[in-house]
Amino acid sequence: MSKINLNILKSKIVNLINEDLGVWFGTKKKPKGSKQPKGPWVNICKKDKNGKHPPCGRPEASDKAYPKCRAAGVAGKMSDNEKRNACSQKRKAEKTHDKSGTGNSPKLVSYKPKKKKTNENIRETVRLTETQLINMIRRVITEQSKPSETDLVNINCWSNTRAANFSSMKFVDLRDEMGQKVLYLEPSSKVNTQVYTPQAGGETQRFVFEKNPNIANRLGLNEDSHFLKHYVGGEKWCFVKFTQTDRNVAWEEFTKDNNIQTNSFS
Repeated sequence: MSKINLNILKSKIVNLINEDLGVWFGTKKKPKGSKQPKGPWVNICKKDKNGKHPPCGRPEASDKAYPKCRAAGVAGKMSDNEKRNACSQKRKAEKTHDKSGTGNSPKLVSYKPKKKKTNENIRETVRLTETQLINMIRRVITEQSKPSETDLVNINCWSNTRAANFSSMKFVDLRDEMGQKVLYLEPSSKVNTQVYTPQAGGETQRFVFEKNPNIANRLGLNEDSHFLKHYVGGEKWCFVKFTQTDRNVAWEEFTKDNNIQTNSFS
């Protein structure tokens, strides 16, 4: 090999080494297509006051544990849990030294985090208080027991002046207002204006849950159940009307769950 070719080869080798070390120590940009991790190398077992990992290394005379080093580009992609596991693995390996203090050679430990299976559902632990759990269960039960818009119900009302009826009503909402349950209903398209006392046209009706043993005895209903109290056009005590030929399972369950007055089948 000629002297000129040898010098060119030496120059290329020196440039290659310098480039690699520059990337290694983070002083040069990583070349495009290079598989070398981006530097500088840092100790992933420690963090400085700014929350960053300090440079890799330790004083030669130090008797502290050796650092667990990773390139900054690699460390940035590791989770805190992976870093803790890698450091724990390093410390466990160092316990196999036959002497303590300085003079021990560093233990080289390879850490590869376990890959999560893509086809496996990963369940995360969610911590809930007892109150939160109870409220969640209540919401689920309430949502499941609500009648749908296609479940229609008839409401009969009694007052000192006259009776009133709300036929073919559909569920709108059940709310808690100032410690009282309030049921909202509105007439469906099937409403019969001849038996619907308020003016038909889609207005929402408000019914407040309230017990009245005296009215219950007078009407032959359950004293411990709630009437649906209606105030528009005068105070009225209302209950859900079921007949043997006109039954609705969703409303039957809803009245039982919420202890609402119903008449006997007739």
